[in-house]
Amino acid sequence: MDLVTHTRATVEVLHSLRERHPELARQVGEPGLWRWAELALYVHDLGKSAEPFQAYLRGRGPAWGHRHEVLSLAFLPLVCEDEEEFMWVAAAVVSHHRDAYEIVGERYNPRASAEDIGLDEITASLPRLRAQSLAMWLVNEVRIAGSRPTSPNRLEPSTFKPLPETILHALRSFRRLVCDQGRERWQVSVALRGLVVRSDHLASGGFRSVDIVRLPPPESLGERLALLRSQSSRRVPTASSFDARRWRWNSYQEQMGQTDGPVLLSAPTGSGKTEAALLWAHRQQARNPGGGLLIYVLPYQASINAMRRRLKVSLECDVALLHGRALQALYLEALKDLRTSKEADLVARRGREMARLHKPGVWVGTPYQLLRAAFRLPGYETLWVALSSSMIVVDEIHAYEPKRLGMFIALLKHAQERWGAQVCLMTATMPVWLKELLQSQLGVREVSASEELYRTYARHRIEILDGTVTDPHVLQAITDELRAGKSVLVTVNTVKAAQEVWQALKPTSGDMRPTLLHSRFTSRDRMHKEAQVIRTCDASLPPNSRKPTLVVSTQVIEVSLDLDFDTIFTEPAPLEALVQRFGRVNRRGSRGIVPVRLLTGPADGQGVYDPRLVEGSLRVLQRADGQVLDEQLVGRWLDEAYGEEMVNLCRQETLQSASEFEAACLADIPPFDSSPELERAFDQLFDGTEVLPKMLEGEYRDLAAESVLRAAGLLVPVRDSLLRSARRRGVIRYDKDLRQIIVDLPYDSEFGLYLVG
Repeated sequence: MDLVTHTRATVEVLHSLRERHPELARQVGEPGLWRWAELALYVHDLGKSAEPFQAYLRGRGPAWGHRHEVLSLAFLPLVCEDEEEFMWVAAAVVSHHRDAYEIVGERYNPRASAEDIGLDEITASLPRLRAQSLAMWLVNEVRIAGSRPTSPNRLEPSTFKPLPETILHALRSFRRLVCDQGRERWQVSVALRGLVVRSDHLASGGFRSVDIVRLPPPESLGERLALLRSQSSRRVPTASSFDARRWRWNSYQEQMGQTDGPVLLSAPTGSGKTEAALLWAHRQQARNPGGGLLIYVLPYQASINAMRRRLKVSLECDVALLHGRALQALYLEALKDLRTSKEADLVARRGREMARLHKPGVWVGTPYQLLRAAFRLPGYETLWVALSSSMIVVDEIHAYEPKRLGMFIALLKHAQERWGAQVCLMTATMPVWLKELLQSQLGVREVSASEELYRTYARHRIEILDGTVTDPHVLQAITDELRAGKSVLVTVNTVKAAQEVWQALKPTSGDMRPTLLHSRFTSRDRMHKEAQVIRTCDASLPPNSRKPTLVVSTQVIEVSLDLDFDTIFTEPAPLEALVQRFGRVNRRGSRGIVPVRLLTGPADGQGVYDPRLVEGSLRVLQRADGQVLDEQLVGRWLDEAYGEEMVNLCRQETLQSASEFEAACLADIPPFDSSPELERAFDQLFDGTEVLPKMLEGEYRDLAAESVLRAAGLLVPVRDSLLRSARRRGVIRYDKDLRQIIVDLPYDSEFGLYLVG
C-alpha cells in the first residue's frame, strides 16, 4: 500500500471510530481531540519518504538508523494553527510507534542540540523536490478534508524545506507535555494516542472502518430468537408455524429493556439473563447517539467460546473472541466447516487479527483483557478508547476471589466515571454482602426475577449422602441410576480425584464406558470428549432422544457446556460452585423436580477451595436435605455459609484490593508510556502454561509442518505447581526447535496426563 493510500485509509478509520465513540472528546474534556488526531494521521508517515528508509524498503540498503516519525515532525508547521495544537499533534505523531521514554528519553533527548542528536542528518535524508511535493500534497489534502481552509502559518508548500530546528522544537514540546502537563491531561493523551495507533494499525491491516453494531430492539430480537428456537428443535418454520408474537419476554427481561444506566441482575440459571442483557444494551445504545461496543465478560474460556457462537448467531454480526487461547479456539471452530487445516488456519488468524485490532463491534472475553488497559501493556491506550460509551456485561461476577474482584470493580468504576461506560452485572447466586458492595461502588440498581419465576425454575431436590464418592455404597448408587436408564454426572474437585473415580466406575458401568472430563487433556481430545457428551446430553435435545450416559468431571463442567443430566453426585464445594453444578441437571425443568446428590466428604477444600466456605456450605445444605432448592434463598444461604467473620474478611480484602489497584494502576499515570513493571505484575495473575507430552512429540512435529495451530491441539494446560514438581523430578525439558515445554509423563486420550507424585 502506497503512502497516500495508507494515509487516506487511516483517516477513514478515524471517522468510523468517531461514529462509534462520538462522546469521546467530551469525556476527556478536549474539543480539539478529533481534529488533532486527523492532522496527526495526515502527517504521521511522511518521514518514510526519507531516502535511506526507501532504500531499505527496496532492499538496496541497511536499516535506517533513525525513526521515520521524527522526520515527520518537520511537516507540522504546514498544518498546525497554534502552539497548543502543534504540541499535541507532535505528541501523537512521534508516539505512534514508540513510547515517550524511548523517543525523548533515549534516542532523541531534546535537551541536546539538533546536531548532537542527528536531526540535521535526518532532514538531509529527504530530497528537496520530494519534500516540496509532499508538502503540497499535505496542504491540499488537509484543505480538501476541511480541517484547514489555508496553510495557517502562510508557509509556501512549493518552497518547503524540513528544518532540524522544527523537529527539535516538536521534541521539546512533546517532552514538556509528558513531564509538565501530561499527568493533568492524561486522559487526553490516552485518547489521542489510542485513536492514532488504532487507525494506523487497522489501515495497515487492510481495513478502512470499524464495525458499528446497532443492537436489535425487543421485537426484532424476539423474532430472531423464536426462529432460532424453532431451528434448534429441528422444526422448519413455515408461515403458519412461525409467529414472532409467540415470543414472550418475562417480567425481569422487560424491566431490563427499560432500565437506564448501571444494573445488577439476579435471576435463576437458564431463565434468559443473556437475552435480558441484550435488551438492556439496546436501551443504552438508544440513549447514546453513537454505536458503542458491546463487551460480554465471562470468567472461563469454554463458556466464552460458547457465548461468542451464541451472540454471533443472535446478533448476526462478527464477534471478537478475546482470551489467551482464542487463536486455537477459532481454528478448531473453523476446522468444523472447512475442508483443510490450511483454510482453517487462515480463517482463524484473520479472526484473531480483527479482534486484536478491535474491528468487531461486539466482544466476548475474560475481564483480564480489559485489565490490560489498567496494567498499561503496550497499546493500552486503544483499550481505553474502546471503552468509551461501551456497554459492559459481566456475567457471573461472583466467580472471582476477593483480590481479583477488587481489581475488576476498580476498573469498571474508572470506565464508568472517566469513559462513559455502562455496566450490567449478572448472577444467579450472589451473597448479600457482595451485592451491597457492588451497589455502593458502582451505583448499580438491582433488577430481580419475581418470586413466581423463581418457583417456576425450581427443579432440584437436595439429597445429602454420607461419605465420599469412592465409597462402595456411593459407587453402587451411581451404578443403579445408570442402569435405570439415567444420564448421570459425577463432579469432583481435583483432576486426581476425577481420574480415581473414573477408574473405580469403569468396572461397574458395563457396556456404558464412562467419559472422563477435566483440564489435563489436549484440546483435541477435550473437544472430542465434549462433542461426545453433547451428542447425548445437550440441553436442546428432545427428551426421547436421550441415552444413558455417565460423565465424571472436575469443575470444568460448571460453565463449559449447555448440558442436561438426569442427576448429579458431587463432592462438597462452595455454595456458588454447587449451584452451578446443579444447573447442569434438569436444565430446562422438563422433568419436574429431580434429586441432586451432595456428598459429605471430603470437606477440606482439597487445596482448591477455602475449607471454611466448603464446610459452611455443607452445613447450610444439610439443613435443607430433602427440600426443593429455591435459588432465591441462595444469597442469604451464602452469607450464612460464609459466616460473619468470612463476610467481613472478604469485604475488606475486596475493598483493599480495589483501593490498592486504583492507586497503583489508575492514578498519577505518566502519559505516552507503557509500563514494564506493571506488565510483569499482570503476568503474575495467571497460573499455568501448556506442555507437550513426550509421547506426542513426533506427532506434533508432523502436524506442525502442516499447521502450527493444528499441532497446538496436542498441548496440555498445567498449573505452575505441577510444572515445578516435574522439574524437581527431572521429567521436563524445553525444545528450542519446537519452542515447547516437553514433559516425560504418560498421556492417555481417555485418562489424560498422569500427574507427578
